[in-house]
Amino acid sequence: MTTSRPIRPGRLGLAAILGAAAGGALWTRAAEIEPHLDLKVIRTQHSENYDVWTVTIQARGGEPIDEVRIEPVAGPVSIVSKQPYIRPLPAGWSTYFRVQVEAPGTPQGVVRIIQTARVSRTYEVPLVDAF
Repeated sequence: MTTSRPIRPGRLGLAAILGAAAGGALWTRAAEIEPHLDLKVIRTQHSENYDVWTVTIQARGGEPIDEVRIEPVAGPVSIVSKQPYIRPLPAGWSTYFRVQVEAPGTPQGVVRIIQTARVSRTYEVPLVDAF
């Protein structure tokens, strides 16, 4: 038969303090993560007359993005996706937009991604290969 030692009140108090401090630090770090988007641009089609680009978007930050919108900014760019916005985009989910650039030999096209949420952001995205 084994006997157990009684738990000292000092050790129990120290464990409670350390546990509360760790929980508070975790809560503070989680609260700092604001909603944002991860963006990836890939040229998915190339011809003599045009290029088609896919802009992949993933919502991050632990809360949904109310709306994600795309619009052309520079160059001969047109949005060829069925609709230029997504409502809402839950955290962790991804979506994509397709963009066409006429006359591939011209200077690069640029699109703007607009995030509407508790924290709104705007991303200027050049349509260039990552290689």
